[in-house]
Amino acid sequence: MKKVYVVGAGPAGLMAAISAKTHYPNFEVTILERNDVIGKKLRLTGGGRCNVTCNIPIEEFIEYTPKNPKFIYSTLQNFNAKHIMDFFKQAGCPLKQEDHNRMFPKSNKSIDIVNTLMKKLQELKIKVEYGVLVHEVKNDVKTLLTSKGEFKYDYLIIATGGKTYPHTGSDGTGYDLAKQLGHTITPLIPAEVPLVSNDPVIQSKTLQGLSFKDVSLTVGKKRLIHDLIFTHFGISGPVALRASYYVQEL
Repeated sequence: MKKVYVVGAGPAGLMAAISAKTHYPNFEVTILERNDVIGKKLRLTGGGRCNVTCNIPIEEFIEYTPKNPKFIYSTLQNFNAKHIMDFFKQAGCPLKQEDHNRMFPKSNKSIDIVNTLMKKLQELKIKVEYGVLVHEVKNDVKTLLTSKGEFKYDYLIIATGGKTYPHTGSDGTGYDLAKQLGHTITPLIPAEVPLVSNDPVIQSKTLQGLSFKDVSLTVGKKRLIHDLIFTHFGISGPVALRASYYVQEL
């Protein structure tokens, strides 16, 4: 029996494992996860409600991709927002649409998304190995060296996330694994992150916790409109997160 190993039990890894087993039911699919639960970062998204996707056309998705948007076009053609909504509806976790076409679980609980994915893993008999940190990939002998020994694979999917939230496991480990497989890693820059400000008013924390809807924020020549929240260190919310990429270009 062919063995498929997926490194990382975030949304990408979970969906990759489900897709692999669905298309190749005779394969043995196993997820290796360094944490003791699946979807650790997923549980925190959308303020604990989980902003699953955005119900907009592919062309609009492309517009919101600041760098090399053509790279994801073929992917979105094969699996887009409608497919995601249908997947969760059929799995018993329907979504609802809110402002800016954002899709959330009707329950407003991210844990329901996590539980739905876990149920799907169990239905397909996909195994999850917890507490496994992958140190090295020896692709010439199809072997993973991990904190819990060696794993032999026929096919390997690396879905470890970026370098955005080390506490949840997204600490950049995947970049090292990709390098070992011969990939080139371009210079990393922050994106989809809150913005920090040294402004005295911000530093005084007077505005901390205040939030506003449909705020217009301009960075250079790029104008964005979405929700904003003041934090103890600067600004956050969807409009600030989207603006963070363009700040790098100033």
